[in-house]
Amino acid sequence: MNGIHYDLIRKNGQTLGLLLSDTDYNTPITGYEGEIELPASKCRLAQNGCLHVFAGFAWDFGSGPAIDTPAVVRASLAHDALCLLTDRGLIPWSCRARADAYYREMLREYGTGFARRWWQWAGVRAYSSTLGNWRRKR
Repeated sequence: MNGIHYDLIRKNGQTLGLLLSDTDYNTPITGYEGEIELPASKCRLAQNGCLHVFAGFAWDFGSGPAIDTPAVVRASLAHDALCLLTDRGLIPWSCRARADAYYREMLREYGTGFARRWWQWAGVRAYSSTLGNWRRKR
């Protein structure tokens, strides 16, 4: 697994990761492009599925039932960037299910066991299809 370089920061009583160097992912989300230019959320998805996450991006690691192993930290960075792109309407909401599945696939690729990766995927999928969807519609 390729490592990512980040620091831990505290914001509003929460520990976040602050990406120290640009990172790329080859996602299965193709045919769309979008970019967020805000410093703490700067990322770009290209039509070919390449997700570029810029240094300075801040994310909350694996939320909910996740244990922040190196695999979860790396997978959650890409997942959080893709979720921000869908939350802001820069790529279609229909891509959210693919982003959730990609999170699970990355966990498998990085060696996370079957039960843990499916439990974590169920958590992000449940959030996306309930609270995430509700917030989007507000």
